[in-house]
Formats: sequence, structure tokens, C-alpha cells
Amino acid sequence: METRNTVPTLNEASLTLWRRPQCQAETGYPRSTFYARIAEGLWPRPIHIGLRSVAWPAREARAVLEARIAGAYEDAIRTLVARLEADRQKAGGR
Repeated sequence: METRNTVPTLNEASLTLWRRPQCQAETGYPRSTFYARIAEGLWPRPIHIGLRSVAWPAREARAVLEARIAGAYEDAIRTLVARLEADRQKAGGR
């Protein structure tokens, strides 16, 4: 039986990153609320793209926004955020 190392395939959507101003524009949250949502586990933690720069994978941000629009409760969103961050770790991101 042949064993292959499988690398997740990346498409353009999985490579798109949103900086904080775009995340805020999409959510409508002011800066303080935006960071409070991260601390509460209601928004994914950012990834570092430089020494002093961070961004959020657009697919993760969209997943949280879609859950909000669908009327998901905060517990469900926390679970979603935890799963998104765990999937990111499995894929090798930080």
C-alpha cells in the first residue's frame, strides 16, 4: 500500500487575508469591540504577517459573519471560532 503525504490544497479564497480595518468594516465593530470579541472567543485570533503586522484569514472571518447572519448564539460562535483556529493549527499556521 502506497503512503502519500497530503498537503492541503490552497485556493485563492484560502489565501486572502483581511487587515483590521477591513474586518471592522465588514463587522461594523469599533476597534475596542473588535478586540473584545477576540478576547471573548467570538472572533478568531489574528495571524502574524510581519514583525508588527497581523491579519485574519478571510475564510475564517466570513465563516463567523455567516454564522452571525444565520442567527447563531454566542456559544455556537465560540465553538466555530475554536474549530477554525484548530483547523489553522492542523494546516501549519499560527
